[in-house]
Amino acid sequence: MYTSKYQKILVVLLSLSWGFVFLDRQAITYIMPMMVEEFGMNMAQVGSITMWCSLAFAFSGIIFGVIADRTGYRKRLLIPFLILGAVFSGMTAISRTIFMLIIIRFLVGFFEGPVYPLQTTMMQLQTDPKRFAINVGYISMGGVIMAAIIGPVLVTQLAYHFDWHLAFIITATPAFIVAIIIAFYSKEVDREQALSGRTEKTSTWSQFAELIKYRNFKVCLILQLFIMSASWAGIAYQAIYWVQLGGFTQEQFGLFMTIYGVIGVCYNIFAPRIADKFGRRATCAGLFFLFVIPYILMFISPSFPVFIVFLILGPIQTFLIQLIQGIIGNESIPAHLRSTNTSILMGVGEFLGAAIIVRALGSLADAFGLPSVFLAAAIAALIGGFISLALKETNPHKKVPSDQTIAAK
Repeated sequence: MYTSKYQKILVVLLSLSWGFVFLDRQAITYIMPMMVEEFGMNMAQVGSITMWCSLAFAFSGIIFGVIADRTGYRKRLLIPFLILGAVFSGMTAISRTIFMLIIIRFLVGFFEGPVYPLQTTMMQLQTDPKRFAINVGYISMGGVIMAAIIGPVLVTQLAYHFDWHLAFIITATPAFIVAIIIAFYSKEVDREQALSGRTEKTSTWSQFAELIKYRNFKVCLILQLFIMSASWAGIAYQAIYWVQLGGFTQEQFGLFMTIYGVIGVCYNIFAPRIADKFGRRATCAGLFFLFVIPYILMFISPSFPVFIVFLILGPIQTFLIQLIQGIIGNESIPAHLRSTNTSILMGVGEFLGAAIIVRALGSLADAFGLPSVFLAAAIAALIGGFISLALKETNPHKKVPSDQTIAAK
């Protein structure tokens, strides 16, 4: 049994680590208006940069998530990915052409893809199961604090006062440092516990076949497509939208996004408790429906009142993604499938939602204008809300059966 002190420090370190990883990935979106001007990019090319990073993120996440479940290891896989993800994120600074930028961001995605499924399953195996939803909220909160509170101000101010190249080097450095700390402090998971329920004859295909038997896995797979499409439509294009159409300067947008991040932290503090009290299914559907509002208003008008609504309701996605892939997904299946489950959910969402669809939305924006992107995002969020109603409840406080994996079938 791991000590209470170890569990708390582990959650803090994993939260910081995911925060810096998320910052490394999202830093480019905050200064994209500057890069669009320097490289002369259109929206389709902006979408391509996001697409290739997300494709690599998706495929590596799935591949190494499966490897983690087959080997039972977490730490020895996690550390190299954390270190190399930070290195290549910093190397974004040396980009001189669009092609070079795409290659480097592809490598960033490849090395950061397995991080979340490895971290969440490592945490689940080494901390109190009763605090799982709250601990996932803390990890997600780390991403929000670093990428949505500190990130926008830090990156935009560095880019404005110095150079956007320097911004990437500075933001990548903390991720590297935290990776080294985790390497020395954390312990490898109990392989026997991680492999429980798995037989020697279990193949990769049989792992997929077993997952498909769980109803919530199939529902979450579909939900990931819609939440990632809606979320990354905003992440990839919102800075350009508010700077070009809303009339904000790059620096003003960065400062306002700090407020966005603070509100995102609030969602990650209070939404897990709402999910514990009212259930995962109701919380998931409710958050999806609320997420429709800012995007439909952004389609109508890039006005300041709409921007306020965007600041208040836009951060919903910071917890909703974690609710689907980190909480409901992992509560629905047995221990020996959890890394595979999380990596597939994340991978499919990244591949279709954050890569293919975001790239298509770039072409949509070139043809019909930037507001059309947010109409598409609103429709995706609305559909996701209705699909959420098909989930089976996994909240251990609300379910009667002791075996949650049976209840989720």
